Amino acid sequence: MKLSEQPKLKLVLVSWNDANTDSEPVTLATVTSVHKPYLVHTLGWLLFEDAAGLTLVTEYYEDAFRGRTYIPRAMVESIVQYSLTKKRQKRLTQIQKNVELVVESA
Repeated sequence: MKLSEQPKLKLVLVSWNDANTDSEPVTLATVTSVHKPYLVHTLGWLLFEDAAGLTLVTEYYEDAFRGRTYIPRAMVESIVQYSLTKKRQKRLTQIQKNVELVVESA
């Protein structure tokens, strides 16, 4: 896939509550410390979104996608969209331009 042919996907950071499990023993006294979801932050390309949830991918090539994560909508805390742009040249302030003109004319 050529750079100009890349799909127009949004790059997003999704913070969401994930269910969890472990094999460590708990007691009635300690269960409250683990009785909660993990807040997970997933960065990826937004492949599909509807009322049910989001599908993110971490890679794409040719006409396929890999590294798929499905997140149910009810578990989403926030979505932040990022835009990838080329690095911009530093702009000179008007004072800096005036100083350069004075230095050049001296």
